[in-house]
Amino acid sequence: MHGKLLPGVQPYYWSLEASEWATDILFRSPADLATVYPLFVRQGIETMHSADVLRFLGHHVTATGQVHGNFKGEIVTELQRREEGTRVKYQVKTNSAKMYDKHGNLRLEATQNNVREFQIPRTAEGDEGGVKRLRKMRKGVIDIPQRAEVCQAINDRHASFLAAAADTEPLGKLVEDLCAPVQWRGRRARGLNPLASGDVKLLEIVSRGDFMIHGFRNRDVREALHGTEETPIQERRRQSAAVTRKLRLLQAHDLIRKQDKTHRYQLTEKGQRVITAVLAARRADAAKLMENAA
Repeated sequence: MHGKLLPGVQPYYWSLEASEWATDILFRSPADLATVYPLFVRQGIETMHSADVLRFLGHHVTATGQVHGNFKGEIVTELQRREEGTRVKYQVKTNSAKMYDKHGNLRLEATQNNVREFQIPRTAEGDEGGVKRLRKMRKGVIDIPQRAEVCQAINDRHASFLAAAADTEPLGKLVEDLCAPVQWRGRRARGLNPLASGDVKLLEIVSRGDFMIHGFRNRDVREALHGTEETPIQERRRQSAAVTRKLRLLQAHDLIRKQDKTHRYQLTEKGQRVITAVLAARRADAAKLMENAA
């Protein structure tokens, strides 16, 4: 019957308009989750700003860490209390990340209503053997595995972000090793200073949400520190060498690692935990810190 109605070869393009990917984190009991969930809510509402939401969902921001002036769309952080639980939602245009507390289960969800907002490494259309570059994700089912990877990366960042709020270890203890010199590959590496603007700027850059999806290169960090304006080649080389030393410093403290067979780096689990805690503490105002100390 199909052949009679549609004779000849009919091309089909199977696509997925919208998708949702959930990660469930089970607690021993609803009471255990209820103990820490208010901390998670407070962490999300008080420390997640517009540029952070963009990074969280894999968007680029300016080299100075601000929202691009030509960004067109809405960035929303929303808290909604329902009978079944409290939901925190971060949304950029029509894509979002959400958190729920449900019956002792912490659910993290990444929702994609417009996948063209995300970039993935793939070949050009019709060139399966070509070079992979970062290109816009497609609605076609061929990119479903990449959808899952991107959404899981968002949920992983979300979980790491929340873990910093639930960490009961004092911040001073958490960063104690970070501030001390270490030996790495037979050489001494200085400690980092969480209060120094230069070190904090470096930590903010490497923990950007877009970098956590695809990793980052020396060039990405250099442009974030010095801008994208054209500079003489000797100056670019000097800047690149300085960034190499900074990246080695972060490697020495086990905050980042180099991806195998690439020139890209990514945060380690320790890096996500420590950097998230340090940046959250710096963003908290003195009144809240004094309140917590009391």
